[in-house]
Amino acid sequence: MKYKIMVRLSLYSAVPPLFLTISYSIHPTASATLDPKDVTEHGLTGERAHALGLEYAKKNFPGHQILVATHTDGNNNSGNIHVHIVLNSLRKYDVPVQPFMERDCDHKAGYKYHQTNQLLQYLKMDLMELCEREGLNQVDLLPPITNKISHAESKATQKGQRKLDEINQQIIKDGLNPAKTKYQTQKQYIKDAILDIANNSDAIEEFKTLLRDKYKIHIRDKRGRFSYLHPERENPISERALGTAYSKKVILSLIEKNQNTRIEPIYKTDPIAIFTYPSNLRLVVDLQNCIKAQQNTRYAQKVKISNLQQMANTLIFLQDNQINSLKQLQLDYTTLSTKIEILSKQKEELNKEITRLSEEIHYLGQYYANKKYFSAMLKAENKTSYHNLHRDKIEKYEEAQRFLKMEFSEYGTKFPSLDSIKEKRKKAFDNSKKLNHRFFQTHQQKQLVSVILNNCQILFAQQIEFHSLTNIER
Repeated sequence: MKYKIMVRLSLYSAVPPLFLTISYSIHPTASATLDPKDVTEHGLTGERAHALGLEYAKKNFPGHQILVATHTDGNNNSGNIHVHIVLNSLRKYDVPVQPFMERDCDHKAGYKYHQTNQLLQYLKMDLMELCEREGLNQVDLLPPITNKISHAESKATQKGQRKLDEINQQIIKDGLNPAKTKYQTQKQYIKDAILDIANNSDAIEEFKTLLRDKYKIHIRDKRGRFSYLHPERENPISERALGTAYSKKVILSLIEKNQNTRIEPIYKTDPIAIFTYPSNLRLVVDLQNCIKAQQNTRYAQKVKISNLQQMANTLIFLQDNQINSLKQLQLDYTTLSTKIEILSKQKEELNKEITRLSEEIHYLGQYYANKKYFSAMLKAENKTSYHNLHRDKIEKYEEAQRFLKMEFSEYGTKFPSLDSIKEKRKKAFDNSKKLNHRFFQTHQQKQLVSVILNNCQILFAQQIEFHSLTNIER
């Protein structure tokens, strides 16, 4: 069984920063890796790092037989100096009781090394104080990790990036530009998606919907915490595994900040803007047509109470926003429906444009990748033999050429560059993102107007019925 604890003490972009790892196997092993910048910035040498490792081992692992080894080559030839501390798990000598020691096995001879939360906090503090005393780079170890990256995830990223680089090299050799240059783990995919959506969401429901629609990530809210289901996984990933920056609490605070910084709508010029704000209004249930309410008196009683609350909320909403007639609501509903139709057509046209640009990129890449074979065939002495030898490449070139001549007839024989079409598609994707956000907001506005309109119709119908009964009694 292995158990690892990583304590980060400094930040470095290329290699892991200064950290302490304690592994349990046959013999517990601790290793401390220092920032490569310490060599140039603070004059760190292998001898000095070894002396610090000895000092740290003697102080924090008393009573154990210890072996300290220092490497100056770093992990993957990164150049970062690191110290390994290997100790005999069985304590040989009794040691004085320290504040972090909870049991007899923590200080008496004959017991195995025992790791506790208090000891871990003590090791962190002592390592921070050691780095501060020596003037080495470090970060605060005590706060929660905002962006958690495990050792296994770091290794998976490195391995995946190496494989992707090998594939991209072959793609570049064929004369094409690779579509993806940076490898992403499933956790990193979720983190990037959360940051993208959370920065553009004004409500938690909008956040969940956009995350599902755009990235196919489903959120599970259980016991006050979020967990995220990647589209290629069966089990969700908890917010704890991602870091505190992706917790429910942080996301809600970010959404609240977005709401506070949103520009206030001007009602006189845009009366429909009042429906932009999130509302708790719900549909009033029509008891006369509700079969369940007619069969279950308890359910009917609950519905009556809920209806009274929703009617009161509806009246408050109408008064606060100075809505005086059903005609105004019906006009707003019609206007929003028209807006949704226009936005739907714009989305459809934009999707067609993205599809067309993607097709152009495909055939331009195919054209430029195989152009050399066609040019070589024109220069070959035996064109038929060369054509038969490279038939697939030449046919792909001719296919792409036919498509591009029809698509770019105004360009003549010279076609646009691949980068220019990619830039157009990037702008189209940005416009599509903005358009989807507008469509989502407009759809929410229409839903709110629909709820208010329904509640008002039921409310006014009940008022008319009440007045009719009053007149009959008179």
